[in-house]
Amino acid sequence: MADKVRIEAANEILTAETVMELHRRTGENINQILEKFLPSRTNRLIYDLQTTQRFLGPYALAEEYLEEIR
Repeated sequence: MADKVRIEAANEILTAETVMELHRRTGENINQILEKFLPSRTNRLIYDLQTTQRFLGPYALAEEYLEEIR
């Protein structure tokens, strides 16, 4: 149980850090970025334990998300 809680907490921190990186790059409002990022494929993959997305840093995830929305 504790491991699952730690993984979820780490994923939430990674999501927040990625949103901050997107804010730095785009200058867009953080809340607007968060609303768009949460349902994105990139964010869903962070929480998918079958992928390695959660091991990427915020910079790489921001890159992936920006590619996704293009």
